[in-house]
Amino acid sequence: MGKQKQKKSEYNTFLDGEKLNDNAGIRTSLQDPGSSLQRTISPPPTPITAKTKREEKGKQKGREKKPKKPPLTHFLCLPLINERSKSELAQALDRFAKDVEEKRIGVPRKAIRPVGTMHLTLGVMSLDKEALEEVRQFLSGEELDLRKLLSESRASGAGVEGEGTEQGEQSEQEAPKIDSDAGADRPTPLTLDLRALHPMQSPKKTSILYAEPVDATSRLLPFADALRRTFMEKGWVIDDKRPLRLHATVLNTVYAMPRGRGGGGGKWMGKGKKKGERMGREKEREKVRKREQMLERDEESGIGEGEEVVDVDEEVQEEVNSADRTQGHGPDSKGWMRFDASALIKEYKKFVWAEGVVVGKVQICKMGARKILDESGEVVDEEYEVVFERAI
Repeated sequence: MGKQKQKKSEYNTFLDGEKLNDNAGIRTSLQDPGSSLQRTISPPPTPITAKTKREEKGKQKGREKKPKKPPLTHFLCLPLINERSKSELAQALDRFAKDVEEKRIGVPRKAIRPVGTMHLTLGVMSLDKEALEEVRQFLSGEELDLRKLLSESRASGAGVEGEGTEQGEQSEQEAPKIDSDAGADRPTPLTLDLRALHPMQSPKKTSILYAEPVDATSRLLPFADALRRTFMEKGWVIDDKRPLRLHATVLNTVYAMPRGRGGGGGKWMGKGKKKGERMGREKEREKVRKREQMLERDEESGIGEGEEVVDVDEEVQEEVNSADRTQGHGPDSKGWMRFDASALIKEYKKFVWAEGVVVGKVQICKMGARKILDESGEVVDEEYEVVFERAI
């Protein structure tokens, strides 16, 4: 007899049971920790997009970014402007501005410093309200004896490295001329001449020119350095690890920097524009303020040849370094605009900007010169706000 075929409707319990057992075994083998079939399945990779690249770059930048240094707010200085010296310096600066224009070296008139800003910087400061009050008390108190510092200043200038021909090469025969009738408590007033023209960098590629202070008694540099070190020891003046270079800036091209990309040029948008546009303009103006403060403090610190600009916000720094590269400087330049000042330096080698300038005060001034306007609203001068001062 032939084998009887199983009907489709019949249920084969034997085969079904075998299948259930087989499936249970498979499940058990997959769940067994020692099984060779077990593996960890990773989630699918995140697709790389422009957004993810920016986010990753931002994370790396955040990890690498150094903590920001506190902003510089004030500077310690010796003022050069008084009733006598102001008119003399104003005439000299006007002549200098005409010579710069006639030589057609491409330096804008705005690069010439206003007469009201003339001073000798001793050091830059970063002061909060508490530190500012400490400085006020120290400057007005008995602990600081300015006359004693001046009396103790000598021609040798020990420990001070001069930068110019006069500051670094004082003759040993030039002793301080102390008024015998005045006594030790009242030394002869400190006077100086402003002479010649010197570059802050290389003569053929500079952005800053300054007049050099010359003191016949050779007390100026030792006195200034002693005062600077006093404020450094108190933690108020920042130690930039460089010798003091006394200079009266007469030209700095950063003040003539065009306000182009991100420079805040153009008219204020006003209330009629969208809030987002106004916020964007405010942000640009804040960037300009930071940029100008940075450039100004580089001048106050006396940035020299091959020296780096003070650390600031990276975005602002990039803007400074890349601004208007068509003005005769390349990507390696650390200033906005550098030019060949050789002819000017030679012409002004024996020039006297002012004679007999009495240095009778020590001042703490705010960073950022204020513009002085006439009745018609035109800028006629600039000056720094004096926070504290004391007579020598």
